[in-house]
Amino acid sequence: MISTVFFSAIAATLMRLLAEDDFHPFQITFMSNLGALLFMSPWIIKLSKTKTLETIYTRGFRLYTSRSIFEFAGFSLIAFATTMIPLPILTSIQFTAPLMTIALAGYFLGEKSNIHTWLSMALGFGGVLIIVRPGFIEFNIGVLLVLIAAFCFATCGVLLKKLCNTEPPRSVAFYMFLITGTIALPFAAIYWKNPDLEHLFLFLALGGAFYMLQYSVSHSFANADVTVILPFSLLNLVFISFSAYYIFGELIDIWTILGSIIILGAAIYGVKKRAKH
Repeated sequence: MISTVFFSAIAATLMRLLAEDDFHPFQITFMSNLGALLFMSPWIIKLSKTKTLETIYTRGFRLYTSRSIFEFAGFSLIAFATTMIPLPILTSIQFTAPLMTIALAGYFLGEKSNIHTWLSMALGFGGVLIIVRPGFIEFNIGVLLVLIAAFCFATCGVLLKKLCNTEPPRSVAFYMFLITGTIALPFAAIYWKNPDLEHLFLFLALGGAFYMLQYSVSHSFANADVTVILPFSLLNLVFISFSAYYIFGELIDIWTILGSIIILGAAIYGVKKRAKH
């Protein structure tokens, strides 16, 4: 999980750099998935040489496609938001995704919701209000985009849980990169900007970070309880604050730290109470 949040911070930083150089979010989304597929190519080549490509055959194409649509939407919205709000605030608001996952699991997976579920949601969004402080600072549309993206990623999480019941982790990652990249391609073509060698390197690094992020998170959830690994998500704020300050000159404030702790605490509370029921 520490690796997951580390590569997540790298990905967010690279997205911001590319967006500031006028690469459209749709192109960033497409190139990140293409880059991730390139990092998976040794695995694909190995399968082809051993004639075991049938191991990635799937009957869950509908679930994969649904997940990829939400992944495309969420990733693109984050790419839009990176130039609208400071990275520490963006990262903090993304902590609401586990809370939304808890609520969506009750609807899509038939898991019962209770008073603890809704209390954790209320506490979490109270943390968001502390971060954005409506009435005290000017509202930024980027905040809304990140909240919508968090909902998209929460939906991806629920669909991922269903997929992992029958699909191996690498197949899940492969189909996500492949289908999400395919969905993003026509949108990217509309706003395409030819990258130079430096930007190609940044895109490749983003693809690598995106691949490692997916690889790490799947293994973390496979090897430990959610209540054990979720607190480590807060390290994302540490990593992103470091890059935000040294690369973009952005400082994290006490309200963002306090709101993040409340959001993550609410998520841990919700997960623990659900586990007991």
